[in-house]
Amino acid sequence: MALSIQEIASEVSFVAERSNVIDVDTDIKIPYETTAVVAEVVAEEGAGSETDPVLGGLTLSGYVFRTQIRASWELQNSLKDLGGYISGAIGRAFGHADDKYMLTGSGSAQPTGIINTGSAQNTAGASATTISAANLIACRYQLNSGFDQGNNIAWCMAPATAKAVRSLADSNGQFLWTAGLQAAPDELLGFPLFTNSNMPAMTTGLKSVVLFNGDYHWVARRGMSLLYADQLYAANAQVAWFGFNRWDSGMTSPKAVSIITQA
Repeated sequence: MALSIQEIASEVSFVAERSNVIDVDTDIKIPYETTAVVAEVVAEEGAGSETDPVLGGLTLSGYVFRTQIRASWELQNSLKDLGGYISGAIGRAFGHADDKYMLTGSGSAQPTGIINTGSAQNTAGASATTISAANLIACRYQLNSGFDQGNNIAWCMAPATAKAVRSLADSNGQFLWTAGLQAAPDELLGFPLFTNSNMPAMTTGLKSVVLFNGDYHWVARRGMSLLYADQLYAANAQVAWFGFNRWDSGMTSPKAVSIITQA
């Protein structure tokens, strides 16, 4: 059975795959603790300290994402499964857009990306254009106790940054990723690493690396639709497909995000 556009998009987006994804039809608030819940030992029949946590709410709305594909009437009539190809292409486009904005969205007229989570843990890069092994280790352990646990923790950086990290070597020319930083293929300090071309480059002041716990990342989907137009471009003997996707996302705790910002 052919995959739906949403299923294709979800397969492409590694961020969505590691997030809490919910389907909604209106704005929603996700509760979170601004003061952590704690447990304590009490004597038999003894009273606790009643230090109730303070709860806040992450408001998720819905931003519209759009894509379009045109094809000639000749192509439409000659391909065996043009519809399947269109679904795949639009699904991939939406999946890549998911990762782009879930990671780097500014929060102004678009979702707030993970790297732009306010008060996230921060490590300064070794220089304006380099990252050291010590920076990566510091970034890893900036995740507070508890926020570094779970199956949805991942690194992300641009391909050029990942290349630079893989090229880190000791005084004998031995690559550190193989000898000391990597526990398994595509893992860095115990967590999987993904590359995304939308992540900022290693440039002064930019957030080039992020380590995040997706258990604290929420995605609210408001629906996806595909429209077919067979008359709009009739003068050019073309048909068109328009895809629309609406969602919003955000982190419920800055303690679940650790970044490296270039010095």
